[in-house]
Amino acid sequence: MAPNSSRPSRPPQSPDAASFDRERRGQSCGAARSASALPDRKLRQSISAAILAVAMAVGPTVRAEPSPTSAAVVATEATLVADTVLEQALLAAHEAAAGSALVMTFELQAAERALRSSGLNPRSCGASADCITRLGRALGVRYLIALGIASFADLSAITVDVVDTLSGEIIGHKERTGVPAGTLAALPGELVREALPIGLRHKPSGLAITCNVDGAIVYLDGLKAGVTPLSGPIVVLPGDHDLRIEAEGHLPYRASVHVAQGERHAHSATLVPGPESAVLAPVQDGEPAPPEAVANGSTRAYRTAAFVTGGLALAGLGGGVALAVAMRNDEDAYHAACAHEYDVDCRQLATLPWKESEELVSLRRSAGRKAILATSAFGVAAAAAVTTGVLLLLSPSQPATPDTNTGIQQLGLVPRPGGFAFGACGRF
Repeated sequence: MAPNSSRPSRPPQSPDAASFDRERRGQSCGAARSASALPDRKLRQSISAAILAVAMAVGPTVRAEPSPTSAAVVATEATLVADTVLEQALLAAHEAAAGSALVMTFELQAAERALRSSGLNPRSCGASADCITRLGRALGVRYLIALGIASFADLSAITVDVVDTLSGEIIGHKERTGVPAGTLAALPGELVREALPIGLRHKPSGLAITCNVDGAIVYLDGLKAGVTPLSGPIVVLPGDHDLRIEAEGHLPYRASVHVAQGERHAHSATLVPGPESAVLAPVQDGEPAPPEAVANGSTRAYRTAAFVTGGLALAGLGGGVALAVAMRNDEDAYHAACAHEYDVDCRQLATLPWKESEELVSLRRSAGRKAILATSAFGVAAAAAVTTGVLLLLSPSQPATPDTNTGIQQLGLVPRPGGFAFGACGRF
């Protein structure tokens, strides 16, 4: 006899129904396990993203401030690009940046390896300035050049962004679309040169000055540049520069120095003992000049200018007098014609009570024009005279030098119209 059971007995199932029931129970269990694992996976992703963000944000704060010209090149986007093409593009960008004022801190692709060893993926940045800034700070460079390449069939698009990691701003951007595959590798170098700000495109020129006297004051183009020995080269623009060095108890030294673009020019100056108040004239590179050269040259220049302005003053004065006389003649002619035509002294009338004839109108206008010109000539003469006086006051005084040729050198009779005159010739 079968034992009694409290559970109701289920009717027997067919094999197909039993298999369907087992499959349904298995799917329900799998869905429950997936649903329970979903929050754990999301939590792990959130924790990983937070750790990465903290590492990128906090990591640069413990680094030293980057060098003002330090830089690196990384690829922040590479879509459907062959590794060999990407390497050639990075090489062109790196060489272009190395030829500028920037100092490349990392060799080719070394920056990307350093980032990946720190757990950072530069390809995830794209064109995000914040992300590129974090990468640059993680590398410890001032400027990060981000290269992005995306290829579609036989055409590609290239973008170059120059980011200042201190300010976090993109200071240079260039892009090119529709680039054929054959020109893809070399184009990034051209875009890097165009994207860099003007102040970073060329290597700075420098002038390294050495002197045999310590404590000498160095002047470059009229401005004080330092005291010898200088701590390093002076950054200058390419071209010619006027160098002057002065030291107590030595003759001043002056030279004209040419510095080429991107060149570090070395110049050695040798000061010669002499009086402290001596002044040098401009000379060729490294050749000292006698102290009286500049004083004499400056005096001649000032006095030559004074003679020119003095002549202008005399010409203006003469022209003004001549125009004033001509104006007076026109006025006299006007009054004479007026008295002859109208039988009245026009000088006693403020205005004529009748219409002037064409002759009177012409004389009046001529007198007015000459009056204006005479006034202008007198004004020019006055200004030139003042300028002459200022130049004579500013001209350096020349030391008196004995002259053996002074005195009377020739006596004789000089022929004059109607007879002769006694004359003397000499220097006094």
